[in-house]
Amino acid sequence: MINEAEEKRVDRIKSKKSFDIILPIHGPMFQQEKFLIDNVPITMRLKCAPASFGLSCAKPITKLVIEFEKLSLFIRRVKLFPPVAMSIAANLEKNPVKYYFQRNEVKSFHLPAGFAANSIDNVYNGQLPRKIIVGFVTDKSFNADLAFDAFTFSHKNLQSATVVVNGIKIPSSPYKPDFTKQLYMREYYNIFRSMNQENGLPKIQLKYDDYENKFPLLVFDLTDDGTLVSESGALSLIKRGNVRIDIQFNATVSEGMHMIVFGIYDSILQIDAARNIVTDY
Repeated sequence: MINEAEEKRVDRIKSKKSFDIILPIHGPMFQQEKFLIDNVPITMRLKCAPASFGLSCAKPITKLVIEFEKLSLFIRRVKLFPPVAMSIAANLEKNPVKYYFQRNEVKSFHLPAGFAANSIDNVYNGQLPRKIIVGFVTDKSFNADLAFDAFTFSHKNLQSATVVVNGIKIPSSPYKPDFTKQLYMREYYNIFRSMNQENGLPKIQLKYDDYENKFPLLVFDLTDDGTLVSESGALSLIKRGNVRIDIQFNATVSEGMHMIVFGIYDSILQIDAARNIVTDY
């Protein structure tokens, strides 16, 4: 299970054939704070993942069938005072409205059994992400085998990892966790640091012990100032180049693995008075 909250949800639905849930839409435009201007057409397409994805069961079970009985979309609307609406319309005739948001992209690379150390070339070629998160899962977890949790990552005694951007190593001193001695504070701390949550109460609920057993993730910050446009509101210059990931394990892996690479980009969307939409990707 992901965490204690997930376990409580499991208990809530065990004895029910029908249950209700509510959650935000994890799409780029729905994560930024500005309201969308009026008369902009929106088309949404919801696609279901395989029923076995995100579920795990130690015992063999019959084929899973998930049925959506009812689907509702709740949208908050704001009615502006006429002078404010007229001012927005007048400004749109001069300049488009700009929405800064965070765009995510997920890639996977297969590591065969017997893999010990190598360089994964051309992870990104072109526009560079601002931050990269890397994790490893087994083939069975990746292929949604019910006996394995798809969201439990495995370190396989990772020894060293670094990202090479246009020939420059990030970080300059590679990550070198020692899972045999439970020494991985730098990697654990950098998860919070890269998301600007190292001070105060972090939003990421990740315990130190869970890092090794469930979420041994590596975060690489490719920014100059450590910020994202979705957080600071300031869009940095888009950089281009090539990204390579160098990884090394203490020993050859005994089974096939997938390296999951999660890229975080700064993006901008513009809408003009004619409701034409322009993006930077």
